[in-house]
Amino acid sequence: MITEKEFEVINIIATDASSTQRGLASKTDMSLGMVNVLLKRLILKGYLRAQQLNRKKMRYLLTPKGFAEKTLKSYHYTAKTISSLKTIRSGLETIVNESYRRGTRDFWIVGQGDLADLLEITLRDLNKPEVRYHRTLHAPGGKLSDASLILVTGKELGLGSSKHSWLNVTKSLSEIIVPRAFSPSYAEAFS
Repeated sequence: MITEKEFEVINIIATDASSTQRGLASKTDMSLGMVNVLLKRLILKGYLRAQQLNRKKMRYLLTPKGFAEKTLKSYHYTAKTISSLKTIRSGLETIVNESYRRGTRDFWIVGQGDLADLLEITLRDLNKPEVRYHRTLHAPGGKLSDASLILVTGKELGLGSSKHSWLNVTKSLSEIIVPRAFSPSYAEAFS
């Protein structure tokens, strides 16, 4: 198996075979010496082949073994990402369903980004006609109903003094997901 740094170098070479050592160092934020060591290691492992173009210029090519390793590493990364998204989605469903059981019918998603997107999808897929959700970048003003809950997904945590009910989704998710991360079935999914 290759390291993350080796994988990064292989990915760049796979998309741009004309990459120089300096170019690789710049794209990966590694020193020129580190790139040189990694290239030599990848050549010794059989993942890359070096081709001398002229006295000062080399071209690095991905071997079939290197391509297979890149594909395998990409597959594992994708599988981990999907598993992580499923875990986060399950945590969000737990938060939303618990709030629903307590009487919340009006959800305000405050924030932007992937977590806010997943939260919106979770609320949309709840399939309960009496549930409404709103998406905003700032805390809603005015009077909200008693059945309202503000779900904060990012840095908008200045709501602590708000008179409305609010929930830090990131914190709540960590309280749900972290204990799961130590369960054997969860650990097996990432091995």
